[in-house]
Amino acid sequence: MSARPTRRGDQRLQLKRAGGRCALQQGCIRCWQPIECFGLPAKQELAAVWLWKSTAPSEDGEALRKNSGTASQTLSLDLARHWFAVYTTCRHEKRVARNLQQRQIEHFLPTYRTQHTWKDGTRAMLDLPLFPGYVFVRIDLHDRVGVLEVPGVVSMIGTAKQPAPLPELEVEALRTGLDPTKAEPHPLLTVGQRVRITRGALAGVEGIVLRKKSGLQVVLTLSLLMQSIAIEVSGDDVELAGT
Repeated sequence: MSARPTRRGDQRLQLKRAGGRCALQQGCIRCWQPIECFGLPAKQELAAVWLWKSTAPSEDGEALRKNSGTASQTLSLDLARHWFAVYTTCRHEKRVARNLQQRQIEHFLPTYRTQHTWKDGTRAMLDLPLFPGYVFVRIDLHDRVGVLEVPGVVSMIGTAKQPAPLPELEVEALRTGLDPTKAEPHPLLTVGQRVRITRGALAGVEGIVLRKKSGLQVVLTLSLLMQSIAIEVSGDDVELAGT
């Protein structure tokens, strides 16, 4: 008979007569393969049955299970959390951000850098909210009460029933790719709005926004001729008419 195979841990291999057939339907309990996988000739009238004896877990194994459980819990929490927009009282965005920080609530206040001139003529560089009146928070929806209790918070943006999560991709793009020196607020331009061109040969001419997807297209109307033309312009080269 071949030598008994060795296994790590407290395991024993019991050999017994089985009339040339494996006691486990002609396969071993380890890999469901013929007996030779244990190092025993298949022609021998022996079947191998592993008897697994439970042993106390090692410290390394216990630590691994604990770390794995912690990682799973963290992943579940991350998947349950979403970005929401919080509406604040006027000019209280930074104060709300500080209050959220004190309460260890994950938040994001995008800012832009601009030069400001005070009444006395002095100039200073200021970091101002890119979206005035709003701060972003990343929470589980069930934790919204804790956010609404923060001083300076008016409401969370959404439907009448519950706050609406923001697109994760857009918020993360702002967090990772925003350059405060190259960004500034811009009036929302929608199709159908009347705008005024501010730069170039057509500066001062007003028209209607026709398309935005592949580039801002503005329709200009010549009232005297009762004719219209459509031109492509940059969003930086127009402003809302009447401002």
